[in-house]
Amino acid sequence: LWPPASFIPDISGSFKELAVATSGSLLEVAVRIAAPVIGILLLVELGVGLINRAAPQINAFYFSMPIKAITALMVLALLLTHLVDVVRQSVDESKLLLPKLDRVLRIR
Repeated sequence: LWPPASFIPDISGSFKELAVATSGSLLEVAVRIAAPVIGILLLVELGVGLINRAAPQINAFYFSMPIKAITALMVLALLLTHLVDVVRQSVDESKLLLPKLDRVLRIR
């Protein structure tokens, strides 16, 4: 812990570099998890748009919601093994983060 007299610990330039690198890693993990689902749902939305163009009397919004929900659940179920690998890799990387954070903040 840092001294009680100081409200904020001394943050050096290396802490900022570590924060940027960690933020980048977090964004990468978020994209790796969300990209397949977003891509498939984009294709479903494109298909619903084409159906709406071909048959304008059909209410596309009404029937697209359950289709997108079912598709998203199916994609998540199919990608579950991939998600487990991504989370496992993130946890392994986070184990390396604590010693780096301790070294950067110089907490003693």
